Amino acid sequence: MNQQSTPPSHKQVCKVCRKPIEFGAKICTECKSYQNWRRHFSFSTVVLSLIIALISVSTTAFQVVTDLLAEEQSDIRFSLVKYGPDSITIMSSNLGDRAGALRSATLRITMPDDVKTYKLHWKDVDLVVKPESWRLFQMIPMIHKNKIDLQLLPYSVESCTHSIEFDVLAFDHNPKNSTITYKCPAP
Repeated sequence: MNQQSTPPSHKQVCKVCRKPIEFGAKICTECKSYQNWRRHFSFSTVVLSLIIALISVSTTAFQVVTDLLAEEQSDIRFSLVKYGPDSITIMSSNLGDRAGALRSATLRITMPDDVKTYKLHWKDVDLVVKPESWRLFQMIPMIHKNKIDLQLLPYSVESCTHSIEFDVLAFDHNPKNSTITYKCPAP
């Protein structure tokens, strides 16, 4: 038996509606469906645009939320550099990721039978300590807007201590206080 060969057909069947369409057609002329991988997604270009916009907005929102939840904070520390006759020199260093500023400082002298407190003032206008940097503050003890001579303060008493309490404005919205304590300096 002789088999007759039929000429190749220039038609194929639509994968969605099963109607005959041209061979190699990307879109069915009857049901307007794609013939490739896109046929699995039945949404319009408007929906596709909205999905793309949602992905881009959520990516930006994710970065903002991540920044808000980050543990960035200022970590300001103080140390005594010099205790002179007319001023106290303090070094402050910020080991944190955010800036902070010195709001106020108080010198407290504690002796066995007495405690004296003096407000410390400084000449610097900019009290901000930037992240990973340090600053020197020259502080002058005052009482009722009068400068105190540091040489007149109690010295060399056996159990006398001086402490300086710092009130820090941390720009990470966590108020912080820091204190350094040292033995009363000798005259």
